Amino acid sequence: MWPKISLRILALVNVAFVMVGAFYTRIALSAFPILQGSIASSSVSSDFPYRARVFYSMIVVNALFLAALAVCSYQVWLLRPLGRMLGNVVFGAEVAYWLSRYAIKFALLEWGGDRAQLVRNSIAAVNALGNSGLSVQFDIWYPLIALVLLNIFYPHLHSASLDGVR
Repeated sequence: MWPKISLRILALVNVAFVMVGAFYTRIALSAFPILQGSIASSSVSSDFPYRARVFYSMIVVNALFLAALAVCSYQVWLLRPLGRMLGNVVFGAEVAYWLSRYAIKFALLEWGGDRAQLVRNSIAAVNALGNSGLSVQFDIWYPLIALVLLNIFYPHLHSASLDGVR
């Protein structure tokens, strides 16, 4: 019984993160023109030439992760094995995305040259807004926590239900 309840709580927490992430993404989309205007009016506007491309790329990635998390949550709520598989894929991909942001910045800094510095500056300028959909998850390391919990609860799901039948 406890694995079933735990998995359903995990599914509800996932839905809460999807809702908060969608709300923050909406705010970021309305705040980006303000950032664009302040950068354009500053004397260093040429240091961030790729900011719009980087921002919208991050927003699309965040929206895809949130949509995948919503589908995963539904499958976990139904206690299907597909929920575990999707959860492992979604949370694993979120962790990979989280780590790749740092690897990309390092690679651009180390081997990129002048153009890479402009890309790196653009990433730094829009990172907070661009990743707003996943920011709450990243702040508390939720993808790692959920990945561990998902793989702790699912194996006990069928053994707990069989114990009650015996």
